[in-house]
Amino acid sequence: MTHRIIKYFLFFLFAFSLNAQIVKSIEITGNKNFSSSQYLNWIKINNGSPIFEGIVDSINTRITINLHNNGFFFSVIEIEEKVIED
Repeated sequence: MTHRIIKYFLFFLFAFSLNAQIVKSIEITGNKNFSSSQYLNWIKINNGSPIFEGIVDSINTRITINLHNNGFFFSVIEIEEKVIED
């Protein structure tokens, strides 16, 4: 019985991993005080990273915290998502 449960679990895990969405590209524009590589380091998400629920909020929060830590207290961050169908 235990072997059967593990077998089904692995099948479902594999099935869900086939449909997992990933980040295809990240473009940073409008930044004047920090380099794009600094922003990418802050958000800790790269090309090929899996997309998870709340990813936009996580990116926004991470950038806001780092800007605040560098003295930029009233920054406006706009994140645009583009869904690309394969």
